[in-house]
Amino acid sequence: MPKKAKELSARELDRLTCAIGKDGKPYNTFHPVGRVSGLLLQVAPTGAKSWILRTVVGVMIDDNGQIKLDKKGNKVPKRSAIGLGGYPDVSLKDARLKAQEAKEKIAKGINPVEERKAARRSLIAAQLSTMTFADAMRDYIKMKSKEFKNPRQEQQWTNSLASYALPHIGKVPVRDIELPHIKAVLDPIWETKTETANRVRARMENILGWCAVHGYRSAENPAKWQGYLDEVYPSPEKIKKKGHHAALSVDALPAFFTDLQKRTGTAARAMEFDSDRQPH
Repeated sequence: MPKKAKELSARELDRLTCAIGKDGKPYNTFHPVGRVSGLLLQVAPTGAKSWILRTVVGVMIDDNGQIKLDKKGNKVPKRSAIGLGGYPDVSLKDARLKAQEAKEKIAKGINPVEERKAARRSLIAAQLSTMTFADAMRDYIKMKSKEFKNPRQEQQWTNSLASYALPHIGKVPVRDIELPHIKAVLDPIWETKTETANRVRARMENILGWCAVHGYRSAENPAKWQGYLDEVYPSPEKIKKKGHHAALSVDALPAFFTDLQKRTGTAARAMEFDSDRQPH
């Protein structure tokens, strides 16, 4: 019959340290704390302490998917080390309760390790399914900011998307964003603010592409231009408005040149030189 470990008190736990090897180097040491068999306090060379439950969880399975047997034909038990949290965040009392609950689950055929993994998978799946465009925009810009050559670029990205994209798709899960969502952003500005609209489109395309890589969405990128939005909107190059400065009236020219002659600098002299070359 295995020796029963002494029940330690919280004060005794504080005095536990790691062991020193024959080479003089400290190593992780496991101290039984009693009451629940297999419950150990692990003490690292750094002084950090954590709870471990060593117990049997089911049986070993071989490479062929068969239950592994020993030489006597007995099933080989599968031993596991289950982490129960750090000390003192998890107190001695709570560690014993957690350990007892885990052992009760095992007795009912429930594997606490697999149960925890399944819960984590469910949490990740929930996070993936609820990532909104606003969340993705924030994470993408934070990642991309390390590449920006000018700090103003981060602000430009944030401002343009906050002004034109977020009001329409900020709260929409990225997995659900389709062409109608993109059109809601671009339709009002494509022909009136073409250059800005194209920048916003490209930024949405980058963010949704990043989402696809990270598993937040799987559908085609509805903000891409080539082979998609180029069939929806006229080319930005063909509709981009070219701005010109307003021309001066003939009556205003004398006063303009009088003012120009008073100015210093290369630009003023160059303008005078250019005007002298013009045919009169």
